[in-house]
Amino acid sequence: EKEGAASVLAGCADDIFPVQSNDPACVEDGCNIEKQCKVMVANISGSPLVQLAALARTAMGGKCLPIDYAVEVVAPLLNTTIEGGQDRVWFYQTCAEFGFFQTCDEYTQCPFVQGLGLDSLDSYYKLCEMAFGIAGNATEARIEATNQAYGGLGIEATRVLFVNGDIDPWHALSPLTPRPGMPAFVVKGVSHHFWTHPVRPTDAPEVNKARLRIGMAVERWLAVAADE
Repeated sequence: EKEGAASVLAGCADDIFPVQSNDPACVEDGCNIEKQCKVMVANISGSPLVQLAALARTAMGGKCLPIDYAVEVVAPLLNTTIEGGQDRVWFYQTCAEFGFFQTCDEYTQCPFVQGLGLDSLDSYYKLCEMAFGIAGNATEARIEATNQAYGGLGIEATRVLFVNGDIDPWHALSPLTPRPGMPAFVVKGVSHHFWTHPVRPTDAPEVNKARLRIGMAVERWLAVAADE
């Protein structure tokens, strides 16, 4: 139980650090990567725990951080109700099809706490088996089947546009260089599909350029389809 609580506490940084949803134009304290780094630097003289506490306090608006592993991690995966089972649905697809585990294994380049087990691949496999009866080797086999069905990073298709932000951690799952019939480009300084958000005057030039490139590609393909 204590080990689970320590894991939740250590893993809170990757939960509150807004890499996927980073918004350079947000105004709240600690609402993006730059502002959270300022919080950490302002407490640089303190211990890592003090810095983490300051970051959590800012990001969570002063609210306490729950660290009960059974409540915060396990219970949502066992919740089968429509109202409360959203985490379970996403995690089932992760266990049964795609393997979208967000790991922080030892001896990797993960910038967060390593070695406590909460974000290791084995820990996720255990959760898959506990929640759905899917063992780790079954998950690996299903991931292989998914990659064979869709093509993985070697997908063969036409009129598919791959757009990624270089801050988005999910870009590792996408082709990043163009190939015949499949253009691809990376938007500098941008997080997860930021170009799909409503247009705002604070949008970076890179975001606006990405929207134009996407629009031009779609219009070009529609014109080709109309002629076929």
